[in-house]
Amino acid sequence: MVVSEMRGRVFRPGWITGTVRLLRRLRTFYIRRPRSIRRMGAGSSFDHSWLIEGAQWIEIGENTQFRPHANVAAISNHPETDTETKLTIGDGTYFGPYCFLIALKSVRIGTGVVFSERVLVCDNSHGFDPEAGPIMRQPYVYGGSVEIGDFSFVGYGACILPGAKIGKHSIVGANAVVTKQFSDYTMLAGNPARAVRRYDLTTRKWVSL
Repeated sequence: MVVSEMRGRVFRPGWITGTVRLLRRLRTFYIRRPRSIRRMGAGSSFDHSWLIEGAQWIEIGENTQFRPHANVAAISNHPETDTETKLTIGDGTYFGPYCFLIALKSVRIGTGVVFSERVLVCDNSHGFDPEAGPIMRQPYVYGGSVEIGDFSFVGYGACILPGAKIGKHSIVGANAVVTKQFSDYTMLAGNPARAVRRYDLTTRKWVSL
C-alpha cells in the first residue's frame, strides 16, 4: 500500500478510495437502512447490532436515529391476514442504545422525541392463562394503544406500558413506569408514574404539583 503525506493531507491510491466509498454505501443501505421496513424516511438509520421483527408493519419518518442494539418488533397473532401498520415513528426522533419497541396493534411515537438508554415501549403482554399451556406458546394479549407526543423526552430505563399516552413536550423520569394517560407539558416520575410537575406557558417554568 502506498500512502504518502503532504502538507497535512493523506493521499491514497484511487482503488482504496473507491473501496472505502463502496463500503460506506453498503453500510448505509444494507446495515443502517433495513430494506424490508414498510417505510423508512430519508436520513433515518440504525447503528450496529439491531434486531427487527415484523418489518412490514413498521413505518419510520425522516432523520430518525437508532443507536446500537435497538430491538424493534411488530408482532401479530394472525400474520397471514394482518396488513395494518402497527408501529409508527415520526421524523427526527432519537433512540439511545438498547431501546426495545414492540407493537401488537398500535404504538405511535411522535416527531422529535428523545429516548435515553434501555427504554421499553409496548402495547401488549404475553398470555398468562395457567390452563393454556406454556407462556411462550400463548397468543399475545393487547392492552391498549400507546402514544408518545412530539418533542417529549423519555429517561433511562423507563417503561411505557399498554394504554399509556404521553402528551407532547413531556418528560418521563428515569426508571418510571407509565401505565396511564397524561396531558401535554407534564413531567412524570415513579412506579407507577404520576405527574410531578407541569410546564406553565405563562411563566415559562416547570411548576410542582
